[in-house]
Amino acid sequence: MRYAGLSLTAPEKNRYATRIEGRDPEWNDVGNRRTAYLPDLAPGQYRFQVRAANNDGVWNDTPASLDFVVLPFVWQTWWFRLGTGLAFVMLVALAGWVASRRSLQGRMDMLEREKQLALTKARLASVLENTSDFVSFADPQGRLFYVNQAGRKMVGLSPETDVSERTVREMHPV
Repeated sequence: MRYAGLSLTAPEKNRYATRIEGRDPEWNDVGNRRTAYLPDLAPGQYRFQVRAANNDGVWNDTPASLDFVVLPFVWQTWWFRLGTGLAFVMLVALAGWVASRRSLQGRMDMLEREKQLALTKARLASVLENTSDFVSFADPQGRLFYVNQAGRKMVGLSPETDVSERTVREMHPV
């Protein structure tokens, strides 16, 4: 803002004091500067006041004033802050939804794999039980954990006999 005080005798000797009503408790003596700098004003309504002293140092009693409004930047408005908050909440909710969908899809994929594995096991069990060949499974030490029905008949074991205490050598002597 620019301002000037009238003095026809010695205008270069005029002095000025400024303040923003409600913000500055004291008058700021700015010497003979005729420009006001108003940095860092928050959004709101203000009244700028200026008073002048003539070349004799006599200050006027009634300051000149100017009412003005500082408008907020977009990011200082309540609706921007509300919108940003809502966007953040929606982003968190979306991230949660995506995570739950991925988790659910992973669980569904796992259940589908388990279903396919169960079907494969059932088909294999059907093939193993219906074959007329001797089929057995053993651990690396040779202890049996499965012998099919045809194999049990071949070696004279009943269907109820526990084969876990037997070894492959007992079933297939060399």
